[in-house]
Amino acid sequence: MLARLLGSAFWIPAYIALIAGFVLPGDFSALKPLVPVLLGGILFCSSLKVSLGQVRAAFLEPGALPRLSALIVLKLLLLPLIPYAATLALAPEWAPGMLLVGMMPGGLSSLAFADLYGGERGLALLLLLGGSLICPLTAPAMLHLFGIGQHVPGQPSEAALFALQALYIVLLLGTPFTLAQVIRGVAPRLVERNLHRLSPAAIACLCPLITLSIACNRQA
Repeated sequence: MLARLLGSAFWIPAYIALIAGFVLPGDFSALKPLVPVLLGGILFCSSLKVSLGQVRAAFLEPGALPRLSALIVLKLLLLPLIPYAATLALAPEWAPGMLLVGMMPGGLSSLAFADLYGGERGLALLLLLGGSLICPLTAPAMLHLFGIGQHVPGQPSEAALFALQALYIVLLLGTPFTLAQVIRGVAPRLVERNLHRLSPAAIACLCPLITLSIACNRQA
């Protein structure tokens, strides 16, 4: 039962964690530093199942670069227009926020989901990294195109803010992935023996992440 809850039925504990984030009493702001730790835990567990060779093979596969480019364009430029248009019709004051959220690169848990559903882990990692690097260029351009946001003199520009966020994401990606590759190289048999535990471990990190992400940022 537990294996299923941390596997194909992960949505059950995820929804419970979501509700808990809204209803648990108390101030959780002191636990906010755990959010990047849990994010790193998700990627670390997932990256233990991905070798550098798999990533290289995914990148060098014939047609991989056009496919990767098309997916990044779809994610960063085209998909955000759908929630923006829908929200603009129903609740115009929320539309800029929906556009901004839609323009963000994929979450770090996307690699865990790709693994859970038998997707291409190498391609998922490349898509996540590529989107994170390109987002600082596409997001300010999209905001400018739709006339959203104005630069305040003396404050960092949108491009600078997005660049800092992209750097944060790249570090958040690179640190657990590098650590995972070191462990794969040092203790391959240990990793092999525990492969079946890695996806549940990633989901186990995801659930408290959902709770804390909400509880640490909700209004008192």
